[in-house]
Amino acid sequence: MKLSIVTINLNKREGLLRTLESLARQSERDFELVVVDGGSTDGSLEVCTKYEKLINRLVVEKDDGIYDAWNKGVRAATGDLIGLLNSGDEYHPGVVATVARAARQLEPGGPPAMFCGNTYIVENGTLLKMIGNTVRRNVLFGIGVSHPAMIAERRVYEAVGAYQRISIAADSQFILRCIRAGVRFVPMSYRVFMEAGGVSQRAATKAFSQYVDCLRDLKFCGSAAALALKSAYGSYKFFGRRPILGLARYILANARHLAILLMNLLLKIVAGGPPRRWLFRLFGYSVHHSAFVSPATLFYSTGNLQIGAGSAINRGVTLDNRDAIQIGRGCSISHGAALITAGHDIDSPYFEYQSAPIRIEDHVVIFARAIVLPGTVLERGVVVLAGSVISGSTVPEGIYGGVPAKLIRQRASVPRHVLDYQRPFAL
Repeated sequence: MKLSIVTINLNKREGLLRTLESLARQSERDFELVVVDGGSTDGSLEVCTKYEKLINRLVVEKDDGIYDAWNKGVRAATGDLIGLLNSGDEYHPGVVATVARAARQLEPGGPPAMFCGNTYIVENGTLLKMIGNTVRRNVLFGIGVSHPAMIAERRVYEAVGAYQRISIAADSQFILRCIRAGVRFVPMSYRVFMEAGGVSQRAATKAFSQYVDCLRDLKFCGSAAALALKSAYGSYKFFGRRPILGLARYILANARHLAILLMNLLLKIVAGGPPRRWLFRLFGYSVHHSAFVSPATLFYSTGNLQIGAGSAINRGVTLDNRDAIQIGRGCSISHGAALITAGHDIDSPYFEYQSAPIRIEDHVVIFARAIVLPGTVLERGVVVLAGSVISGSTVPEGIYGGVPAKLIRQRASVPRHVLDYQRPFAL
């Protein structure tokens, strides 16, 4: 399936530059780009000239607003899939490749589909919040929609029609019509970055009012419910500006970190025995009663941790269980080792958080100061030598060492040990 990307712009030169740069850096370059400019006078057309090899079609003429520019772009696009990416918005480098793979898996003859990714709202380089990919849930809770992360089959436009003459909520109204038309929304994990301060945020009250009117007109709610929603939003806007709420948000944002700090302190004090096993259960950890976990172990979260029988976690080990860590039977993890499940995307312009689980099969040995990176799978009997940094997949009973760790050889025998190591004060 061919993907067309429609970018509309009016006097947002710097935003257009960021958008086109994000498209130029896509890992998959097989897409059509249509730029619709409403007659900019700020140098935007010079930016288009700079990226003329990237742009397949440039439409420069005055329009009647955002919805009109979108409609022009959709009409000019020739792809089987169409995405709308306004100037200032950016795709993560892997978006086009991810959508291309998903499009090839669509069932022929099924209902028209719309792919829905996650949208990160960005202001001056800082991520403010994330809008998820569950369209129906977002509509239900009044979050609305985020059009930059939605890539639709052309059949969607054929079934639903064009964007209508609504100054701000044209995208929300279009998605509501998609729901009514039976469009299939496909949640995806790709990421899109949306510039804060757009018209829907500058005129947030008017935007929400239009959105609620769309809910009412398309029979998603009645008139009384629409009035109640508008009143509730007015109260939210009023109290949301109070300084005390800013303080409350700061306290809530840091409360979890304080709770984890206190949890680690408690697990250091309660060194062993039934009370420690009870605390493990309280914090959502599945730790076999014969396993040993040093009081000097550092945990990053509640839950997401499973440790099998006869395994030993020694002093100073870091268990970054923000994502799942599964440790099998008879495993030995030596002092100072670190199992890291989370970090930041260094290929993204905004360095956002990401995570992946770690799975460690039975009889794995991780020696001192070794580091296991997110998404790693250590097969049965693997050995990671001291100070190594390992990631990815492994072969059973392989011995790995180095930075990055490479397979050195296989173990000379098949490990069957189960450890009995109850030494809470061992160095």
